[in-house]
Amino acid sequence: MCFAEPGQVVATDGSMAHLATAAGVVDVSLAVLVARGQHVAMGDWVIAALGLAIECVGPDEGRRLLDERNMLLIGTEGVESNVH
Repeated sequence: MCFAEPGQVVATDGSMAHLATAAGVVDVSLAVLVARGQHVAMGDWVIAALGLAIECVGPDEGRRLLDERNMLLIGTEGVESNVH
């Protein structure tokens, strides 16, 4: 099963972004978004799957999705979010 992960961009490095997610900071490729003509900057929210940023979302939507993701993780180990 593939699970898409919401994350906030904490840094960009050329064609890569570092995302703060419920699971920690992960590196994702921006290739899909660049091919669509979308620009991603620090502080933006994206949805990532399989190492690719696949969709940009607004901050309210990003936080909502992160909260839902955290709800799925509660009970496994009481995971705290790395995103503020």
